Amino acid sequence: MDGSMLHIGVSGHQQIGDEAAIEFVSQQIHELLSKFLRLRREHGQNVIAYSALAIGTDRLFVKAALELGIPVEVVIPCSQYADIYDSAEIREEYHDLLSRCQQVHELPFPFAISKKRKVRYNQHECVWL
Repeated sequence: MDGSMLHIGVSGHQQIGDEAAIEFVSQQIHELLSKFLRLRREHGQNVIAYSALAIGTDRLFVKAALELGIPVEVVIPCSQYADIYDSAEIREEYHDLLSRCQQVHELPFPFAISKKRKVRYNQHECVWL
């Protein structure tokens, strides 16, 4: 390979729908990543995936990338990011996927979060959409 790299990042909905919708989205992501991977390898390029590991689309994307052998780098938006997940099962999945990623980039922002998903970064208030 010539060392050039295709970088693919994703951010999507957290609430995808019922199991049929989740399966459909998962299959579409897998097919799309498979196609990108095949085309890039034909041109001597590597592929790398980026995600924040949010529930929903982000995690489906990461799971598909890992299944296909695509390295994943995670961008964690703030310290204690895993604490936003109320469910122990969701936190466990987060930590499992995180441990399987090639590299983790954690942004140096402390945070306080409410149920409305407001975040305070160094006196700057942001709302996650």
